[in-house]
This record gives sequence, C-alpha cells and structure tokens, in this order.
Amino acid sequence: MKADLGAAITKRALDYACSFDAYAREKIAELKPYAGEKRNVCLQAAIVVAALIQLERRDGAQDRESRHQGVVRSYAPAVAHRHIPVIQELCAALLSADASRWRADEIPSLAPLAASTDKDLIAALGAKLARAVTNKPVLGPAEQAIASAMGRSAWTSATMIVRRL
Repeated sequence: MKADLGAAITKRALDYACSFDAYAREKIAELKPYAGEKRNVCLQAAIVVAALIQLERRDGAQDRESRHQGVVRSYAPAVAHRHIPVIQELCAALLSADASRWRADEIPSLAPLAASTDKDLIAALGAKLARAVTNKPVLGPAEQAIASAMGRSAWTSATMIVRRL
C-alpha cells in the first residue's frame, strides 16, 4: 500500500511537472533558454520533495521509510539514476546536509523541514530549482522570476497531490 503511495506521488509529480513545462514554454520567457528535460526532472524532484515534507507534517514519522522507499522504487531502473540523485541533492540543499552520506536509494527524513513556513520552503525550493536549471550560483532578476514561478508551482502541485492521497 505504501509503495503505491510513493508511485502515486511520483506519477502525479511527473504529470504536474509536464503541465508546468507546457505553461512555462508559453508564458515564462525567462525559462525559454534552458533545457526542458532538465527543468522537468528538477521540477518533478521538487514536487516529490515538497509532497514528502507535507506528508511529514501530516503523518510525522509514521510510515516515513515505506513512503520514501515507495518513491524510490517507483522510478524505472532506466531513469532512477537521473532522478534519485536530483531528489537527494534537493534534500541536501534544504537540510543543509551532505548527500554523499546517503545510500543511492535513500531519501532522508525531512522532519527538520516540517516546521518551516510554506513561504520559506517555497523560496528555498525555487532558489534551488533556478540554480539547477540555469547553472548560475547567483540569481539575478531573470533567475529570481524563474525561482518564484518554479517554487510556487512545486509547492502548489505537492499540496494538490497530498490532498488527494
């Protein structure tokens, strides 16, 4: 059952990321120069992480490990090597931790983030996404617009996923 939860999170995150990508191509000029595939992978990872944070708030440690492993197992082996490290890098950035200490198939506890405000998490997700997509360590006005749009999209998409679960 919990593996199905992970699969549902991953599938819906992909759907929302693809939906955002179609919107972004048309409405967000700042994103046009950057590769769509990388945007999609990064946004899907952010939606997954945001959903796991929200589930951590709702459910606490109960079923955390099976929830996280369900997400990991939901990726086909052919793509897991691209997606799981992005999720881990995002978790490491948000937790101010070293991702190299985690197993290749591990998503760490996000409990320390559960007490953060939505506003802070949206900003942190957005900034990390903008840096990952643009490969720019410092965010100028254009990258700030990307950060804002992607952070809000990730958090809102995750909220919708969690409400459905």
